[in-house]
Amino acid sequence: MNPSKDSSGREYAYVIGIDFATTFSGCCFGFIENETVDGCIKTSPPGHDNAKGLADKPNFRDHLLEKFKLYLDEESAATMPPLPNDLMPAPVIANYFRSIHTYICETMDRGFAKNYDQSQYATV
Repeated sequence: MNPSKDSSGREYAYVIGIDFATTFSGCCFGFIENETVDGCIKTSPPGHDNAKGLADKPNFRDHLLEKFKLYLDEESAATMPPLPNDLMPAPVIANYFRSIHTYICETMDRGFAKNYDQSQYATV
């Protein structure tokens, strides 16, 4: 199988799938050419050692944020306390994804994926 191309014709050697869950998040990644899963990462609950401790505590003035995904649902958000320091859910989640994506890429770079540039990773 040839590397995948996106709509602009850009080729990817690896695909990364991220599962953004409420308690745990995780991902699997695989080499497209072999159609194999090369690895999976499961993060721990907030407050535990995971994703270098950064993904669940992303520079928000030392506040450990939990279950922030629930703020995306209007009904769930109505029953939750406000986020500290007037934080908004979208920037919190964007920072979480940046942190976990960095961690995933660092993990991949310790294996066969180190032979590829991160621009060749397609994240879904």
